[in-house]
Amino acid sequence: MKLWDKGYSTDAFVEEFTVGRDRELDLYLAEADVLGNMAHMKMLNSIGLIFDEDRVALEQGLKDVYATVQSGEFTIDEGVEDVHSQVEFILTEKCGDAGKRIHTGRSRNDQVMVDLKLFSRAALIELQSGVKSLFNVLMQRADELKVIIQSEDDLNWAVECSKHVKSKCRLYLQPEWSVYEKIIPTIVEWVKENPVWNISIQTHKFMHIP
Repeated sequence: MKLWDKGYSTDAFVEEFTVGRDRELDLYLAEADVLGNMAHMKMLNSIGLIFDEDRVALEQGLKDVYATVQSGEFTIDEGVEDVHSQVEFILTEKCGDAGKRIHTGRSRNDQVMVDLKLFSRAALIELQSGVKSLFNVLMQRADELKVIIQSEDDLNWAVECSKHVKSKCRLYLQPEWSVYEKIIPTIVEWVKENPVWNISIQTHKFMHIP
């Protein structure tokens, strides 16, 4: 059964073409969809469109669905067009008519956009964590660390970076060419006070080599 079923069948080829791999791809959005539904359900409860006793049941139902998503057991049944419908069908089975009200006041576009936003945010956080781990590995293996210095504040960044490299790593400060005349005196004085650092000069710039 489909949420938009009007009592008559659609052309099978057209339906297959428009649905495509929706069920397969929607599995990636299942976690986000449950979280979005949880927030929307609490909002509906706060304005009296979902009663307190139904809120308790729906909250538990959504937690149960979330658990199946986390365990990898969540699936979208054949004949169900997307993750939104699957979650609503599950809640309706668990909670009766209250499950049908989970999407009150929400268009499909709203559900899709919320799911994509939550999914993208989680994916970016995971990517950020992965990049940070890669950065730490590269820093630990580096034989040379060179930090571009554009302002005096960048020296603090250089010190912070140096904490992540091995003790034998060679340390260099390189003045940003566009502010070379302004920043080089600061770098020179700083290196005098911190002799573990060296100054890297872009010789090719002085030779007018691109």
